[in-house]
Amino acid sequence: MIQEGVKDFAARIGVDIEEFDRDHPLCFRVDGTLDFCLEYRVNEELINEDGTVKIVPPLILSLRFPVPQYDHGLMQKFLSHSSVEQLSSINFTLGYSGEQALMMTDIPVNARAADIENAIIMLKRQYEEIMTNE
Repeated sequence: MIQEGVKDFAARIGVDIEEFDRDHPLCFRVDGTLDFCLEYRVNEELINEDGTVKIVPPLILSLRFPVPQYDHGLMQKFLSHSSVEQLSSINFTLGYSGEQALMMTDIPVNARAADIENAIIMLKRQYEEIMTNE
């Protein structure tokens, strides 16, 4: 179950969490500057018409970082790297609100602590690669 994987991951980074669910995401900072959050999707389970198959939507791992308002060049760089035509170390979707951008990737519901750690490392690496290739 994903709750055990998240609790194991939290213990590895030195955080003791009592709950991990839709109302209690796990948010943390890496390297003192990068804000990550692991959370359930807002939508409920997807169920087919006859009710026999349920698909649990994956979790979302997001990396939030500041982007100066109207920095269209930087946003274009991130958008071009999120394209399916671009080879990336990890697939991600980009969101933007105000002066904050979010790189978001899916975490499967059967992920273990090591899978979560690897996704964090790859998302961080992708962020750093895009930022340094100006």
